[in-house]
Amino acid sequence: MDKGCIIQKINLTVLGVLLFSLVGYAQSGDFQKLVWAEEFNGDVLDPNSWNYEKGDGCDKGICGWGNNEEQYYTDRPENVRLSDGNLIIETRKENMGGKAYTSARITTQGKKVFKHGRMEIKAKIPGGRGIWAAIWMLGENIDQVGWPKCGEIDIMEHVGFELETVHATLHTGSSSGNSINTGKINRSDFEEEFHVYALEKTENELRFFVDGEEFYTYDPWVRDEDTWPFEQDFFFILNTAVGGNWGGAQGIDNTIFPQQMQVDYIRVYEKFELSINGESQVEPFAEELSFQATDYEGANYEWTVPEGVEIISGQGTKDLSVNWNDKDGEVRLKLSWQGDVFEKSHPVKVKGLILGSGGIPENLLKIMPNPVEEEMTIHYSGPFLEKAEVMLINTMGKVVWKDSNVVLREQTIDLSNLPSGLYILKLNLGSQKIAKKILVQ
Repeated sequence: MDKGCIIQKINLTVLGVLLFSLVGYAQSGDFQKLVWAEEFNGDVLDPNSWNYEKGDGCDKGICGWGNNEEQYYTDRPENVRLSDGNLIIETRKENMGGKAYTSARITTQGKKVFKHGRMEIKAKIPGGRGIWAAIWMLGENIDQVGWPKCGEIDIMEHVGFELETVHATLHTGSSSGNSINTGKINRSDFEEEFHVYALEKTENELRFFVDGEEFYTYDPWVRDEDTWPFEQDFFFILNTAVGGNWGGAQGIDNTIFPQQMQVDYIRVYEKFELSINGESQVEPFAEELSFQATDYEGANYEWTVPEGVEIISGQGTKDLSVNWNDKDGEVRLKLSWQGDVFEKSHPVKVKGLILGSGGIPENLLKIMPNPVEEEMTIHYSGPFLEKAEVMLINTMGKVVWKDSNVVLREQTIDLSNLPSGLYILKLNLGSQKIAKKILVQ
């Protein structure tokens, strides 16, 4: 639809998204994160989402809305209203503002804008000779660069003299706004039944669907500002026009009015991306390691760690803190969200741990007795160390004794309060990281 229009921008804060589970074509595909759902419940359109465009376009310098259209847009309930969970745009044969027909045109400009995602609109469209119904999008930068440089995406266009056809079309600077990049699909009941019209908009292509069936893809060889103005936010427009260059190409049948476009819902999904951020290489028995998962409101986070790794905090949340052991392993996450379960793992490698004396001669490093009953003595007679770290770790990875400021000439550790069992004694001696197995009896 060649809508060379200038739309007044309303600078409002984009409000928080609705996140809840709904059945739709996107749920089984790549786009699984519901970021906006307009269900058209209530008595009036949500002013935080919608704008009304009124008149014949002359106040914007484009009389006839740039297409010689014959309708006058209003915000009256006779032309636009909510009823039984549906949006109704009603086109009527009546005189107003010098025009012979009235209708409605609503937009989400400045309020609900989307760069990438799957846009789904379930609608039943009007028909009859002279009707021109559209569900479409414009680039949010239209006020800065104008049309068609801002880009236009016609998700669904239907002219009433083509009863069984809907079109998807792109308007860009490279086409001078003309309908060159276009596709169409046929159905026998567009005007009698609800259908789901969808656009999948990514950084690489635009794909168009009806009821899950893809019928057109735009994927230009050359991507520049003239062929690909789509890497930005776009807003929705819903309207029904009368007559015009295309809609009125075969005249207007005045016996068809009133006509209604009925919209059950608009739902926007983004790709679900689950990631875990955190250390991939750690020191043996590293403490208080942090891992962060993607934040999804209302999600349940179930973490699993290897045996011997201790979860300190964060189970059930997106932020996990653990004490690691001396082995490579994976941090695993099972995320339950909007009725679906997603899994992700994050590998952790332990840096080279020298199990034994680390090449230090036995006469320089002595740990005795081993096995030990009450006290253990560490004797180190190597090069002077201003500070050394010594810790004792049980088989669950928990540090049971630690001193970070030890000068290892001769250090005695009281182990009388420890349960019997196997422990790891870890020593950080400058560049040397040494671990020895200690048996407490």
